[in-house]
Amino acid sequence: MNAIVKNQMTSIIATVANDNTPFQKKDLAKKFKLTNEMKTVKDLLSDRVRTIYRIRALRDFGNVKADDLGGFIEHEGNLSHEGDCWVGGNGWVYDDAYISDNAQVFGNADVFGKACVCDNAQVFEYGSVYDNAKVYDNAKVFGSSYVYEKARVFNNAEVCDKAVIKGNAKVCGQC
Repeated sequence: MNAIVKNQMTSIIATVANDNTPFQKKDLAKKFKLTNEMKTVKDLLSDRVRTIYRIRALRDFGNVKADDLGGFIEHEGNLSHEGDCWVGGNGWVYDDAYISDNAQVFGNADVFGKACVCDNAQVFEYGSVYDNAKVYDNAKVFGSSYVYEKARVFNNAEVCDKAVIKGNAKVCGQC
């Protein structure tokens, strides 16, 4: 290695080593906290009584502003701190259910068991997703509808008007 390249590499390494700028990952910063407002709910799958806590936004993201109150979750593992996902209004998420990406749960909806709502999916207006069900890819569950067991709702599909999707059923909006 010639002397010029070696000196440039040494200079770059020294610059990086002396850079005290704090490394911040805004996307990984917490976006919500659990408040002291709580409710107890009876888990329909196990008959266990669970305590769920209202959440409060800590920073702005999506349509949510810092300090906005959200819905209720059992623990921080129910809602990702990444993306614009949110549990709002009187939405409930508990047990091992998980909300991620840009998904939204609100309007008296509940998600529980090991269910997953992700991508840009929405569950609202008394929609319920539970067991091992998954709602994703811009799908919507609403209107007092149920998606459970190992059912999948995806690709812009809408489940509404008291529909029940269960078992290994797959509802695809644009297959």
